[in-house]
Amino acid sequence: MEGKSIQFHQILILLIFCCGLNSEARNWRSGQIPNGFQNNCSNCHFRSSGGGARTSFGEAVNARVDRKSRAEFWNAALAALDSDDDGFTNGEELGDPDGDGVPIPGAQVTHPGDPNSFPELQNTSPSVSSDPVTTADFGIDYQYQVTASDPEGDPLTYQLTLGPDWLSVSNTGLVQGIPPEDTVGVFPVTITITDTGTPAESIDQSFDLTVKASFDGWRALRFPEPSDDNVSGAKADPDGDGRSNLLEYLLLSDPSIFDGESFVSIVVGPSGRMRLQLSVRDDDPQFTIQVVASSNVKFSGAETLELEESDPHPEDGLKTLTFRDTIANPVSGSRFARIGIVDSN
Repeated sequence: MEGKSIQFHQILILLIFCCGLNSEARNWRSGQIPNGFQNNCSNCHFRSSGGGARTSFGEAVNARVDRKSRAEFWNAALAALDSDDDGFTNGEELGDPDGDGVPIPGAQVTHPGDPNSFPELQNTSPSVSSDPVTTADFGIDYQYQVTASDPEGDPLTYQLTLGPDWLSVSNTGLVQGIPPEDTVGVFPVTITITDTGTPAESIDQSFDLTVKASFDGWRALRFPEPSDDNVSGAKADPDGDGRSNLLEYLLLSDPSIFDGESFVSIVVGPSGRMRLQLSVRDDDPQFTIQVVASSNVKFSGAETLELEESDPHPEDGLKTLTFRDTIANPVSGSRFARIGIVDSN
């Protein structure tokens, strides 16, 4: 009896082994596919145990390798195919988009032969490709067009989440505004760009906007209606008070109001040297004041006076300039001064 029992088990094992040899399943094939063991034989066959009709991915594999061959077949070309026509390549579904045989760690794996199995789209944030315009002149329309895109192609919205109240952003990303005259300085600005994905993703573009003073901006504010240089030009004097528009700009005075008062004070010190003082705006370094003096009205042999002191007035935006003459007690008893505006631009 003991001998018969041993013989019975030997036959049973042999039968199982023979069945294994007759099966069409080739589980080793799954190992040749990136992440292939997640779906095993069903990557290539409709029957999960293998054999029988092939999936669309299985047909693509069958076209590349003989049935019993163990040759490598996975490559960039097979990875680039979308065998099941679900909008995702075989490589994307198996976690190896470039087909180099090295799967992306943690990649979402789906069935490359089943059109109803595909990766869930992960919404990603937009990106900005434009560089901001970081300077503006008061009185002149500031514009900066934000250029942004979304990886999934979602529509984008734009919001000014930080910035001065005269600035705004349109629904197409145009940042725009006219800085008032009293806004010289640096303003932090943040534009938030948001997509319409689920969940929505955003990106911020932040920058510092420097608003500076300029004669062109002052001119645009003071002469909003179209006018020629005879009225609004730097040398024009529309109110006839002897001060050109450029000088009115530097003195912070109104070009439409006649002002006959002198804007220069002259003091003669104990040494007999002339000291000349005037106050001009302190926020535009483009223009400087130069004073020349001479003992004759024709200014022959004129000398440039030294700038002795520049005293700022934070409360009114002006600075007082003091020029000291180089001549004490002129022989002629007379001394003439002429003021010039130097444009360093």
